[in-house]
Amino acid sequence: MLKAIAVSDVLKSIVQSFMAGFCYDEVYEEAFIKADDEISGKYIPPKELKDQMALTFSVLLKIDDGSIEISKLMKNYFYADGSLTGEYNLFLTSFIKPFVISLKTLGSKVITGEIENPEKIFFVSVKTRTIPETDAIEKELCKKLLSLIYEDKSRILASGMIESRLKEALLLISFFEAAIEDGKKDGVILAFTAYKYFAVSYKRLCHNFSVIEENLKSAGII
Repeated sequence: MLKAIAVSDVLKSIVQSFMAGFCYDEVYEEAFIKADDEISGKYIPPKELKDQMALTFSVLLKIDDGSIEISKLMKNYFYADGSLTGEYNLFLTSFIKPFVISLKTLGSKVITGEIENPEKIFFVSVKTRTIPETDAIEKELCKKLLSLIYEDKSRILASGMIESRLKEALLLISFFEAAIEDGKKDGVILAFTAYKYFAVSYKRLCHNFSVIEENLKSAGII
């Protein structure tokens, strides 16, 4: 992947765009949540695509130069079923694959002319969304819910589920995550209802479903 970027002016311009202003230490600490033991840490993707791509690219560079040991990284933050294969598959699907897909998609849009200035892809203005306090979910609850959902998503990604079902599951999870990040109660209720049907059918993978449901009930959301 790094070699492909090195020889492509298009990809290098995209990298230049998402790396501009990127704060590695800050984003890394927020995305890679440490644990007391070696296997309970977790990776929570940055909310912004720019930071997500920049973090993955930076970690790949550090793996390449030896400053990050990939086996230790996988064990600490991508522990799945206790096997090296499970850790590697989770690392690929949740960390590497989103980066590759995003880079290919943006690269194709540059080549076809849909994007004219690749070096400015991520230079966009962001509007702050204002939600009335009575309609919003507390930030701490949002953070807790996203963490619980991520744990279940990690199990799903490492489960070997057939691709069609996996896509459906990830779509429902993404819908639920986006609703929580948005913070609107009505949106969370709708997304949770959709997610619930999947979770009930796959209780083996959705260990945290009952905890998520209980948190939403305690907060008076459902």
